[in-house]
Amino acid sequence: MQVVAVWQNYDLRPQLEEPSTIIRETAQDWRDVLLEFQLKVNKKYGTSLCPGGTGNIIKDAAKKFRWLTEKEDIENLCKRLQSGSQTITLLTIATMRYVTLEPEMFASLSRHEQIQQVGQCSTSRTNS
Repeated sequence: MQVVAVWQNYDLRPQLEEPSTIIRETAQDWRDVLLEFQLKVNKKYGTSLCPGGTGNIIKDAAKKFRWLTEKEDIENLCKRLQSGSQTITLLTIATMRYVTLEPEMFASLSRHEQIQQVGQCSTSRTNS
C-alpha cells in the first residue's frame, strides 16, 4: 500500500531531477568510500578481524590491537559518510519544502530566498 501511495504521489517535475541525481551520486560515493575502506582493512588485516580469525591467536591479537589504534582511518571514514548524509538531508528538506510550497512560488524566489525557506523548514523540524 505504501509503495502504491509513493508511486501515485511521485513528482516528475524537472526541478526535482537535480536533487535526485545528486542523492544517487552521493549514495554511489558512500558505496565507493565503504568499498575502499573494506579493501584497505582486508589488505592490512586479512581474516585476523573475522570471528575465528586466522587460527594464529598471537597474530590475530596483534592485528586486533593494531586495529584499535587506527582511529584516524575510522574518523576519516565517519567524516566522509557524515558529509554525504548531510548532503542528502539538506536535499531532502529542500525537496520537501519545494513540494509543500506552491512550486511556482518557490521557483520564483531568488536562490537566497530559497535557501532561507529551506533553513526555516529544517530549523522548525529540529526544534519540534
